[in-house]
Amino acid sequence: MKFSYRKEIDFLRAVAVIYVIAFHFFPKIVPHGYLGVDLFFVISGFLISMQIYNLLIINKFSMKNFYFKRVKRILPATFFLLICTSIISVILLTKNDLYLFSESALFSATFLANFHFWFIGGYFAAADELKILLHLWSLGVEEQFYIFFPIIFLFIFKFTKDINKLIIIVSIITFLSLSTNFFIKNLGLGDTAFFLLPTRIWNLSFGILAMLIFVKKNKYHNNYLATVYLIVILLSILIKIPGIPSDILLITFTAIFLSRRLPQNFPLTNIIENKYLNFIGLISFSLYLWHWPVLVFFKYYYVDNLNIIIKVLALVIVFFSAYLSYTFIEKKFRYGLNYKKVINLLIIMFSFIIIISLVNIFNKKIKVDEFYEKISKNSYTNYKCKFTNFTNYNLLKACLINKTKNNINSVALIGNSHIQMYVPSFEPSLKNKNLQAILISNTGCLPSINLNINESCLNRSIKYFNKYSEDKEIKTIIIATTWQNNQLYDGKKNLLNDPFIIGKSIINLVKELEKKNKKVFVLGPIQRPSYDFPQDLSRLIKFKHINKTQVQKEIKIEKSIFEKNYSSTINLLEKELGENFINISDTFCNDNFCFLADEKGSYFADDGHLSNYGAKLLINKVKFIFK
Repeated sequence: MKFSYRKEIDFLRAVAVIYVIAFHFFPKIVPHGYLGVDLFFVISGFLISMQIYNLLIINKFSMKNFYFKRVKRILPATFFLLICTSIISVILLTKNDLYLFSESALFSATFLANFHFWFIGGYFAAADELKILLHLWSLGVEEQFYIFFPIIFLFIFKFTKDINKLIIIVSIITFLSLSTNFFIKNLGLGDTAFFLLPTRIWNLSFGILAMLIFVKKNKYHNNYLATVYLIVILLSILIKIPGIPSDILLITFTAIFLSRRLPQNFPLTNIIENKYLNFIGLISFSLYLWHWPVLVFFKYYYVDNLNIIIKVLALVIVFFSAYLSYTFIEKKFRYGLNYKKVINLLIIMFSFIIIISLVNIFNKKIKVDEFYEKISKNSYTNYKCKFTNFTNYNLLKACLINKTKNNINSVALIGNSHIQMYVPSFEPSLKNKNLQAILISNTGCLPSINLNINESCLNRSIKYFNKYSEDKEIKTIIIATTWQNNQLYDGKKNLLNDPFIIGKSIINLVKELEKKNKKVFVLGPIQRPSYDFPQDLSRLIKFKHINKTQVQKEIKIEKSIFEKNYSSTINLLEKELGENFINISDTFCNDNFCFLADEKGSYFADDGHLSNYGAKLLINKVKFIFK
């Protein structure tokens, strides 16, 4: 059947991109606006499958033509963005940030951005706010879908053309992807579920199901139901309904909405066909490409939170840039150039991106003397497990440190993300003694088993404890965590924090482990900065927002503040644990101040985690553990 243009799809595209932009510019107002990406996925699944199905039915589908259309649709605008952001980044960014950007540009140009950002972090953390190309993770997912889907669909289509059977097959794939998504999230691997295609297929396959139902029935919605579906789509992003995942609600009702045509007398036609919204839908791809980098560049320069005037200016630039990209890049490549010119221009653009990225990466090795560069180089250098070191430890995500031939985990590193940051402190001793350690990090939770941040964390910590405490290979356990939290939960009720409560809970954990014949060591608290120290301070200095006197004030905090927050905890731990408690604060503090950096660089990688440089300062402090 011939597929006629549906203005409601441009309307949905407009809704999707408006929600995403609103989320990034005004996250407190539209906290779930990121679901606009899920909406894009459903639309993509519907349109691409419709295009392929219609051509297969009349025996005119060509894999070559399909891929070339995708290339013309996606690559020119994306490469144009990468070229522009690369040039701006050379001018604006510190050397370390330019290196990180250039790495992401290489992955983005090859549509592997989702893997790259999965490897190096997440999407929602404060540390992710300055990743200029972070939003291109979704493009990686879509392009990987475009590569594999036609091959798989063509293979299935050769066996059956029956719509009902196709619906059953796609439904099974949808169910498997959604189930995998839930399973992986329950394992504490939320980033994996967020970034990778297998756990995102269900978003796109709902669109495919909508297409198959649309082709099979070719019916119209009635006015009442179409209005209800549309309202649910709009509100599912704005309002969180308890007990119902917003993404499932949005995706399901979008698929239902797309599965039939709108009635000709639809009461919301004036909104659906509004020329301004339709135009936003038409330029939505370029809007999506440009909105995040423009916002990040403004954030990067101004350092502190942007005021409303600057955000409005940024939005104006976003829409202007998107208009230029749509008019002179998207339309030109799609409709104004022949095959040979498109390929030649794309090769030139791609080559420029690769060359400038590699030059920037190589230039990181050049030594610089500016203090802001020394501070900046420690950004994001807190320890992260190498992909090849990840392991399945009794169905728990874990990381092997200093892998040995006998593959025996004689040491366990237990805690939240703050145990991870100490890995560079332990590695030399582990290598010297030929010991293998296993890092079991319950990120976002405390390691304690009698109280925790919330019920979910408490259950997970007990689950973790039951596994590593019974592991007879593990002889030594090292614990590190955060030592303050506004709210704690003991399994029955929420507790108010007091100076001793977390310390007591860690002592309880140690005693329980000692009953299992484990040698247990606990690393004490350190004074943390109150903001993303290396990122913010380096830019404050680079852009001359502060002077030298102010810089000296920023790199130290009065010792009395640290003592007020932690001295009672330290005293308790020293009394109860003796030499098994390691007070590491004296490495970073003297009698008057606790320092966040020295002339060589920052002790911290962000607002709380030690940098690789800071962690290595503790090597001599902790090596006695392994004697």
